[in-house]
Amino acid sequence: MDGRGGGPVGSLPMYVKEIGTETIAVPAGKFNCFKPEVGIAGMGGLFAGKYKFFFRYPLEAPHLLVKCEDKQGGLIELSARQDKDCKFKKKDLQYKESLIQGGE
Repeated sequence: MDGRGGGPVGSLPMYVKEIGTETIAVPAGKFNCFKPEVGIAGMGGLFAGKYKFFFRYPLEAPHLLVKCEDKQGGLIELSARQDKDCKFKKKDLQYKESLIQGGE
């Protein structure tokens, strides 16, 4: 169900809500970001509460993914960028994926 080797379960309704803004530091630099939460909506969310994801996107354009965490301990961060003026191209972005210690 979580994309980590589980089988398909069909389609489930999802929700997205902004839960705030924050300034974060990742290996690629410091960013002022908004923080949306994504999860399973409705009755499915009662049974799949651990499948929540928290993203960080810069407040200023370009709004490219800077950080993603899940409640199970997964972490993806922007680790490098070639162009310091934020004129990103896909080939200029590098991400680092790791497991947060103490994840559920």
